[in-house]
Amino acid sequence: MSSKNLRINLGGISPDIFKNQKSYDEANLIITAFDVYRSSHYYGRKVDPHKATVTIEYDIGTKDLSHLDVTLGKGDAWRTIIGEPKEVFAEASKYITGGEKAVLIKEWINAKAKNAYLTDHPDYEIAEPKELLEERLLSSNKSPKDVSKEDFSTLYKNISGTRELTRDKAIQYAKGLGVDPVDLLFNKLEIPVWGWCNLTKSIKYEYKADKVLQKAGVKKETRIFSSGQIAVPPNLQMVICPRDIFRPDVKAILITGEESIYNEMIAFYYNSTKISDTAINKLCVVGHRDTGSIQLGDHPFSWDDEKFYFGIYRIYGTKKILVNPDPNIPEKDPRHILVEDLKPTFVAPVEHISNIHNLERKENVNFDQLQKLGKWIRQEELNGIKIQAARLEGEKRKKDTEKLYQQMKDIYLHQQKLKDQILHQQKLKDQIQNMTTRYQAEMEKNIKKKRDFSDFFMRDTKGQIGSVIEVKKKRA
Repeated sequence: MSSKNLRINLGGISPDIFKNQKSYDEANLIITAFDVYRSSHYYGRKVDPHKATVTIEYDIGTKDLSHLDVTLGKGDAWRTIIGEPKEVFAEASKYITGGEKAVLIKEWINAKAKNAYLTDHPDYEIAEPKELLEERLLSSNKSPKDVSKEDFSTLYKNISGTRELTRDKAIQYAKGLGVDPVDLLFNKLEIPVWGWCNLTKSIKYEYKADKVLQKAGVKKETRIFSSGQIAVPPNLQMVICPRDIFRPDVKAILITGEESIYNEMIAFYYNSTKISDTAINKLCVVGHRDTGSIQLGDHPFSWDDEKFYFGIYRIYGTKKILVNPDPNIPEKDPRHILVEDLKPTFVAPVEHISNIHNLERKENVNFDQLQKLGKWIRQEELNGIKIQAARLEGEKRKKDTEKLYQQMKDIYLHQQKLKDQILHQQKLKDQIQNMTTRYQAEMEKNIKKKRDFSDFFMRDTKGQIGSVIEVKKKRA
């Protein structure tokens, strides 16, 4: 049962589901989101916890709804718990699984960090060590045995808060969880991302119109920001700040642009109202005084605004310019020069650059590394062009070689054909010669036979053939 000090609101779901673990499990609800809000009153350096609100959203999908009091008509359900933080957290974490509780703890800590920023009281003690330890244990999917080395009693007391987490135990648990011990003793230091910028194209956002426009009936106004210009995002976003650069005056912006090597990078710098002496040729966040005037009919119109940019600060004589740091944008590209005639109100060098997805893992990239990366990219592109040209030349040579080979093959085949014809003709000639020789031999043989016949036989006076001797006897 929930505490009497809690206020619980339900939407699309019956309170009977939350009577006990069995009724909750039978409902077979799927948690889709935790929405956590934590507020505090600050008195000097002391924090007086005020209230906390946790809204748990459920997906009831196509399940059997006979046990539900569906009133939203959308197939969705929610449960909101309001009250003192300790009691709210205890009620919200009832019945849920270990993985779901890990998400709840993370959102619980983040909510306090966001409130600390909004109340201008960032705190190293936003989360207690017991919360950090439990969140890490639940999200790691490791057993207490892997973490505590069978000292379950101490681990339980550390998580429940009945025993303080010592330095030695934090080191022991950190080894089992594969984390930094400091992450079990102190919460992550989170700061807001106050601005977004895109280095490859202009971006536009919609903002609530100012009072003058609202009186004219305009509720929203669209603002366009050029390449490198920093825009205030419509929504508050918090990011983890590396501990080694954290200071109360540290600021962060997000760089975007799918074609940029800086895409999804967070740039950290220290707030300043001065032009840094060490900022020349460095990556900086810059304030620019934009002034001008135009004539609209009979009415002159002038402006004096401060705009903010992210780029490389350079000085040529008395002229100051801001250059696009993305090496993929060539010097002839109009986007290469972000501000041609810079009138700086402040110039703050970037101290650290990290990919927003790697901040948790502390994989940070500095500006020099990014510039080298850019040079490598351009060199690879140049090599790619050379390789492509060489490939095309190779293909051309291959085709020429294949053509020449085919020509030589045709010549060879033609020569072979001629050779075969010559051989055939020679064969015919030899056959004719052989036939002629044989014929002559036969003729000579026949002639000899005829001559031999005439030597032994002759005709008598009556024309009859007889031997030469007999015929001569008759004649005698």
